Amino acid sequence: MTQTSPAPEGASVVTHYQLKPGTHEAFARVQGEISLALAGSPLSEGSETHTDPSGAQQTVARRFSSTAAAKSWLASPDRETFEVGLAQMCSVEPITNILLPVLGVDAAGITSVVTTRVKAGQDSWFAEWQGRIGAAQQQFPGYVGQRVQAPIPGVNPDWVAIIAFDTSEHLRAWTDSPERKALVSESAPYIERYDVRTADSAF
Repeated sequence: MTQTSPAPEGASVVTHYQLKPGTHEAFARVQGEISLALAGSPLSEGSETHTDPSGAQQTVARRFSSTAAAKSWLASPDRETFEVGLAQMCSVEPITNILLPVLGVDAAGITSVVTTRVKAGQDSWFAEWQGRIGAAQQQFPGYVGQRVQAPIPGVNPDWVAIIAFDTSEHLRAWTDSPERKALVSESAPYIERYDVRTADSAF
């Protein structure tokens, strides 16, 4: 069950951070400063932060009234200044995408956000592969739905898939399954980067 979105109005800037030990308080402080900087903008519609049990993985979603507003924030000097400091707190480079509104996953208890950078000229292959992995995950208990966003020229260079399950146990059963591992292994020659994060929201 792949959801497609008709000309959505809002959008979220979603950034995944992998924090170094001892940086959590400084990270929270900077995120507070960003929220304060955006508070006066009528185009900003709030934010939410999701943290994995270890506290090391932080996912911050900042909502905007339109894709244009989200893109403007993504390219702003103010955000760049904040992100330079935040990147120094991370053990790997943060990953940022603009996500359009999610439809049809209200029953989700847990989601997996998969960000994939596909090699040049391989998008058709990847789209076909995405259909096959989508069909495979539907066979697992607790599956709620999936939303796939193809690269958006000038906005996102990556494919983004949000896979929703009703419980973390059911999501883990899919994530650890031989079926998924075989499909991910098959995709390796066609992609440049592959990142998976878990969150308790579909943003």
